[in-house]
Amino acid sequence: MAKIEKKTKAVKKIGIDYPKTNEIVSSEHYAVRISTAPCDKVEISIDGGAWETCSNSSGFWWFHLGGLAAGTHRLAARVKIAGETSFAMRKFEVSKPA
Repeated sequence: MAKIEKKTKAVKKIGIDYPKTNEIVSSEHYAVRISTAPCDKVEISIDGGAWETCSNSSGFWWFHLGGLAAGTHRLAARVKIAGETSFAMRKFEVSKPA
């Protein structure tokens, strides 16, 4: 009898919805949107800086950016679910003010 292998689908625990990869953010203020599996807290770090807590509203996690210099930036998001920490990374651009 052939052995049947059970395939399991990996559950994505965290994802950065906005900004999109390589998106150019032109506003001085921008809302980062993060999707996660159910959790109590989500944090982000910009350019390797301190971890800051996001707010939860309407089924998503949000963080308001402001005051970033023009150029390329890296966003990291993390969540801890069932004792396991998951990360998402994103690169985006801030345009020069007009």
